[in-house]
Amino acid sequence: MRREHPEHPARDPREARPRSFMPSSGDEIKDLIGVVDPVGRATACFLATYRLAEICADDRFADAYDTGPEVFAAVLATSEALAMGRDEAATALDGLRGRLEELLGPPGEEFEEPESAGGPWFCDAVSVAAYTIAAWLTPGTSAELCRDALGRVDSAVDFLDRDLAENRPEGWSGFLEPSLSDRELDRQRADLRALLGASEDYRGPIVAELMDASRGLQRRYSEAFQAVTRG
Repeated sequence: MRREHPEHPARDPREARPRSFMPSSGDEIKDLIGVVDPVGRATACFLATYRLAEICADDRFADAYDTGPEVFAAVLATSEALAMGRDEAATALDGLRGRLEELLGPPGEEFEEPESAGGPWFCDAVSVAAYTIAAWLTPGTSAELCRDALGRVDSAVDFLDRDLAENRPEGWSGFLEPSLSDRELDRQRADLRALLGASEDYRGPIVAELMDASRGLQRRYSEAFQAVTRG
């Protein structure tokens, strides 16, 4: 069954020009996406995908998508290389798009979230990975793809917030203020500001710094995911 979020409707990342969605609080993010160049937008998608990496390190990911861990890791590796300026990595993009379509199904066809534990979040991760690869492949639609990718990650962490608030696991010592969603939006804004106007020669060091800045959220999201899905 597919989750529906009042501000983040379920979207098909395989469409060539998906309809954008962002919360109203993300107006600045929309504006920043509009002025960052296509490489910066694809890089912002990569960084958002990267923040889901610890969730996708869960052994249940392979139960939801049998080749999911391998494909997700390849998306991260290829995107990191491209973000760092290693253009030769682009040769892997078409193949990755095909492998993601094998997981989600052909473009234009309805797809369901896996029924396995954690399935909705794994579906979010695969979908965001698909947006990311599409952003690298189609610079002309990268603004819409970036909005959808960042919105999908915010939706995923907002569901973690909601589940923790409504069904706080016994012994859970995490925190809910500021919310994970608020932290994600702050991180998205910081990423886009840093990428705005970044020169090609200096983009690599900036990306390395932004990846380092995302690792704390990687860990928080994974802790919340474990609390929600394992109790």
